[in-house]
Amino acid sequence: RDDDAPESSVRAARAAAGSPALAAERSRSRFGGGILLLTAAPTLRRLVIESNRSEYGGGLYALQTAPTLDDCRFVKNTAGRGAGVYLEQTDGARFERCRFDSNLGAIGGAVALIQGGAEFDSCWFEANRAAEGGAVHILDGGPARFARSVFYRNEAGEGSVALALGSVLELVSCTAVGNGLADTEPATI
Repeated sequence: RDDDAPESSVRAARAAAGSPALAAERSRSRFGGGILLLTAAPTLRRLVIESNRSEYGGGLYALQTAPTLDDCRFVKNTAGRGAGVYLEQTDGARFERCRFDSNLGAIGGAVALIQGGAEFDSCWFEANRAAEGGAVHILDGGPARFARSVFYRNEAGEGSVALALGSVLELVSCTAVGNGLADTEPATI
């Protein structure tokens, strides 16, 4: 361990090596409150990304990249767009066994996908809230494929499970229970 390295860097390195980690708790930035990925394609496993805030991508912001996330949790993150995750121009992004819980955004409570594609397999989306796209908001993108995933108690002014505009959305063997429309105020950043 490098004693000059910030603790968040040490946590990220441990997570990339495969050990459990809590990533960038309670940070605040304009892009990627927890994790910022620019033209990188890492594999991230067993991360907990919690209580981060930003304008874009409270938990994670990815631009022109294809990350793979396995068994990660995005909890109580807040953002104007993509409270859990914001993906832009990210063809090939993959999420497996990830959980999105209690994230709050103006657009895309759990995930905002803009001009790109992504796959979500065996993921759980619970109690995410947004004015548009309680769990998922997709704009001019896709394909966005969700397989064997659960959408439970997500709320939005429009599209409590998903709002897809000019996009390709595919839901395969998914379950949606207790989702609903709500008078949701945009997240304050």
